[in-house]
Amino acid sequence: MIGKMKFFVWMGALGALLMVSRASFAANGSALKEAEGKTYYTAVNIWYEDPKEIPSTNYHKGQLLPINTQVKIGTMRKNSFTFTDGDNVEYTIQIVRKHTPIPNEELFNRYFSRTKIDLGQFFGKFNKDELKNIEAGTIAVGMSKRAVIAAYGYPPSHMTPSLEKNPWKYWESRFSNFYVFFKDGKVSRVGNAE
Repeated sequence: MIGKMKFFVWMGALGALLMVSRASFAANGSALKEAEGKTYYTAVNIWYEDPKEIPSTNYHKGQLLPINTQVKIGTMRKNSFTFTDGDNVEYTIQIVRKHTPIPNEELFNRYFSRTKIDLGQFFGKFNKDELKNIEAGTIAVGMSKRAVIAAYGYPPSHMTPSLEKNPWKYWESRFSNFYVFFKDGKVSRVGNAE
Protein backbone atom coordinates (compact mmCIF):
# COMPACT_ATOMS: atom_id res chain seq x y z
CA MET A 1 0.00 0.00 0.00
CA ILE A 2 2.79 2.47 0.91
CA GLY A 3 4.61 1.53 -2.32
CA LYS A 4 1.49 2.41 -4.39
CA MET A 5 1.09 5.70 -2.54
CA LYS A 6 4.71 6.65 -3.24
CA PHE A 7 4.20 5.76 -6.89
CA PHE A 8 1.10 8.00 -7.20
CA VAL A 9 2.79 10.87 -5.34
CA TRP A 10 5.80 10.56 -7.66
CA MET A 11 3.57 10.44 -10.76
CA GLY A 12 1.60 13.48 -9.55
CA ALA A 13 4.81 15.44 -9.00
CA LEU A 14 6.09 14.46 -12.46
CA GLY A 15 2.77 15.51 -14.04
CA ALA A 16 2.87 18.89 -12.29
CA LEU A 17 6.45 19.43 -13.44
CA LEU A 18 5.52 18.66 -17.05
CA MET A 19 2.55 21.04 -16.90
CA VAL A 20 4.76 23.87 -15.58
CA SER A 21 7.35 23.17 -18.29
CA ARG A 22 4.69 23.21 -21.03
CA ALA A 23 3.16 26.43 -19.68
CA SER A 24 6.60 28.04 -19.53
CA PHE A 25 7.41 26.95 -23.10
CA ALA A 26 4.02 28.23 -24.31
CA ALA A 27 4.59 31.59 -22.62
CA ASN A 28 8.03 31.94 -24.23
CA GLY A 29 6.67 30.72 -27.55
CA SER A 30 3.84 33.26 -27.58
CA ALA A 31 6.21 36.14 -26.71
CA LEU A 32 8.46 35.12 -29.59
CA LYS A 33 5.52 34.67 -31.96
CA GLU A 34 4.65 38.33 -31.33
CA ALA A 35 8.00 39.29 -32.90
CA GLU A 36 7.14 37.63 -36.22
CA GLY A 37 6.77 40.13 -39.04
CA LYS A 38 8.10 43.02 -36.96
CA THR A 39 11.17 45.21 -37.54
CA TYR A 40 14.14 44.71 -35.22
CA TYR A 41 17.86 45.50 -35.30
CA THR A 42 20.78 43.14 -34.85
CA ALA A 43 22.04 43.65 -31.30
CA VAL A 44 25.49 42.19 -32.06
CA ASN A 45 27.66 41.44 -35.08
CA ILE A 46 26.58 38.11 -36.60
CA TRP A 47 28.93 35.86 -38.61
CA TYR A 48 27.78 33.38 -41.19
CA GLU A 49 29.15 31.13 -43.92
CA ASP A 50 25.68 30.20 -45.14
CA PRO A 51 22.92 32.69 -44.24
CA LYS A 52 20.39 29.85 -44.00
CA GLU A 53 22.47 27.92 -41.43
CA ILE A 54 23.89 30.17 -38.73
CA PRO A 55 24.60 27.99 -35.67
CA SER A 56 23.80 29.54 -32.28
CA THR A 57 27.26 28.31 -31.24
CA ASN A 58 28.42 31.66 -32.68
CA TYR A 59 31.28 30.57 -34.95
CA HIS A 60 33.38 33.40 -36.35
CA LYS A 61 33.90 32.45 -39.97
CA GLY A 62 32.62 33.87 -43.22
CA GLN A 63 30.80 37.16 -43.66
CA LEU A 64 29.73 39.68 -41.06
CA LEU A 65 26.20 41.03 -40.68
CA PRO A 66 26.88 44.25 -38.73
CA ILE A 67 25.35 45.31 -35.45
CA ASN A 68 22.33 47.63 -35.92
CA THR A 69 21.34 46.08 -39.25
CA GLN A 70 17.59 46.57 -39.68
CA VAL A 71 15.88 43.20 -40.11
CA LYS A 72 12.37 41.82 -40.36
CA ILE A 73 11.72 38.81 -38.13
CA GLY A 74 10.33 35.78 -39.94
CA THR A 75 9.27 32.46 -38.48
CA MET A 76 10.07 31.61 -34.86
CA ARG A 77 10.39 27.89 -34.30
CA LYS A 78 11.52 25.73 -31.41
CA ASN A 79 14.93 25.17 -33.03
CA SER A 80 15.38 28.18 -35.33
CA PHE A 81 14.70 31.87 -35.98
CA THR A 82 14.43 33.33 -39.48
CA PHE A 83 14.83 36.96 -40.49
CA THR A 84 15.52 39.05 -43.60
CA ASP A 85 17.65 42.13 -44.13
CA GLY A 86 16.94 45.18 -46.31
CA ASP A 87 18.18 43.29 -49.41
CA ASN A 88 15.65 40.50 -48.72
CA VAL A 89 18.39 37.99 -47.89
CA GLU A 90 16.88 35.38 -45.60
CA TYR A 91 18.91 34.25 -42.59
CA THR A 92 18.25 31.36 -40.23
CA ILE A 93 19.77 31.00 -36.78
CA GLN A 94 19.84 27.28 -36.02
CA ILE A 95 19.60 26.69 -32.27
CA VAL A 96 22.24 24.14 -31.32
CA ARG A 97 20.72 23.09 -28.01
CA LYS A 98 23.81 21.36 -26.56
CA HIS A 99 25.80 24.59 -27.00
CA THR A 100 22.91 26.92 -26.15
CA PRO A 101 21.15 25.65 -23.00
CA ILE A 102 19.18 28.87 -22.49
CA PRO A 103 15.52 29.72 -23.22
CA ASN A 104 14.75 30.74 -26.81
CA GLU A 105 13.50 34.15 -25.70
CA GLU A 106 16.82 34.90 -24.00
CA LEU A 107 18.71 33.75 -27.09
CA PHE A 108 16.49 35.90 -29.33
CA ASN A 109 17.17 38.94 -27.14
CA ARG A 110 20.90 38.33 -27.46
CA TYR A 111 20.66 38.67 -31.23
CA PHE A 112 17.93 41.29 -31.73
CA SER A 113 16.73 44.59 -30.29
CA ARG A 114 13.59 46.64 -30.95
CA THR A 115 15.77 49.77 -31.15
CA LYS A 116 19.27 50.42 -32.44
CA ILE A 117 22.12 49.78 -30.04
CA ASP A 118 23.62 53.09 -28.91
CA LEU A 119 27.21 52.99 -30.16
CA GLY A 120 27.77 56.73 -29.69
CA GLN A 121 30.89 57.56 -27.74
CA PHE A 122 29.22 60.82 -26.67
CA PHE A 123 26.97 58.78 -24.38
CA GLY A 124 29.93 57.05 -22.73
CA LYS A 125 29.13 53.61 -24.16
CA PHE A 126 32.32 52.93 -26.13
CA ASN A 127 35.60 54.71 -26.78
CA LYS A 128 37.04 55.30 -30.28
CA ASP A 129 39.17 52.13 -30.23
CA GLU A 130 36.20 50.03 -29.13
CA LEU A 131 34.06 51.50 -31.91
CA LYS A 132 36.74 50.58 -34.50
CA ASN A 133 36.89 47.02 -33.15
CA ILE A 134 33.10 46.68 -33.10
CA GLU A 135 32.95 47.84 -36.73
CA ALA A 136 35.72 45.40 -37.73
CA GLY A 137 34.32 42.57 -35.61
CA THR A 138 37.54 42.13 -33.65
CA ILE A 139 38.54 41.88 -29.99
CA ALA A 140 41.48 43.84 -28.57
CA VAL A 141 43.10 44.36 -25.19
CA GLY A 142 41.39 47.12 -23.22
CA MET A 143 37.86 46.53 -24.55
CA SER A 144 34.98 46.38 -22.06
CA LYS A 145 32.80 43.28 -21.79
CA ARG A 146 29.94 45.23 -23.39
CA ALA A 147 32.19 46.12 -26.37
CA VAL A 148 33.31 42.48 -26.76
CA ILE A 149 29.68 41.36 -26.91
CA ALA A 150 28.83 44.04 -29.49
CA ALA A 151 31.85 43.08 -31.63
CA TYR A 152 31.77 39.30 -31.26
CA GLY A 153 28.39 38.33 -29.85
CA TYR A 154 27.87 36.21 -26.76
CA PRO A 155 30.16 33.27 -26.02
CA PRO A 156 28.42 29.87 -26.29
CA SER A 157 26.60 29.47 -22.99
CA HIS A 158 27.47 25.79 -22.43
CA MET A 159 31.13 26.76 -21.84
CA THR A 160 30.55 30.29 -20.50
CA PRO A 161 27.28 30.00 -18.56
CA SER A 162 27.81 33.34 -16.82
CA LEU A 163 29.29 36.56 -18.15
CA GLU A 164 30.83 36.97 -14.70
CA LYS A 165 33.01 33.96 -15.53
CA ASN A 166 36.62 34.56 -16.57
CA PRO A 167 37.71 33.70 -19.22
CA TRP A 168 35.03 33.60 -21.93
CA LYS A 169 35.42 30.80 -24.47
CA TYR A 170 34.61 31.45 -28.15
CA TRP A 171 34.79 29.25 -31.26
CA GLU A 172 36.32 30.31 -34.57
CA SER A 173 35.01 27.06 -36.08
CA ARG A 174 34.04 23.55 -34.98
CA PHE A 175 37.69 22.69 -34.49
CA SER A 176 39.23 25.94 -33.26
CA ASN A 177 38.51 27.95 -30.13
CA PHE A 178 40.11 30.69 -28.05
CA TYR A 179 39.65 32.50 -24.74
CA VAL A 180 39.07 36.12 -23.81
CA PHE A 181 40.54 37.01 -20.40
CA PHE A 182 39.39 40.02 -18.39
CA LYS A 183 40.92 42.04 -15.60
CA ASP A 184 38.88 44.77 -13.90
CA GLY A 185 36.16 44.39 -16.55
CA LYS A 186 38.51 44.97 -19.52
CA VAL A 187 40.13 42.52 -21.92
CA SER A 188 43.61 41.67 -20.63
CA ARG A 189 44.48 38.89 -23.07
CA VAL A 190 43.06 36.91 -25.99
CA GLY A 191 44.40 33.44 -26.81
CA ASN A 192 44.92 29.97 -25.39
CA ALA A 193 43.83 28.87 -21.92
CA GLU A 194 47.42 28.70 -20.64
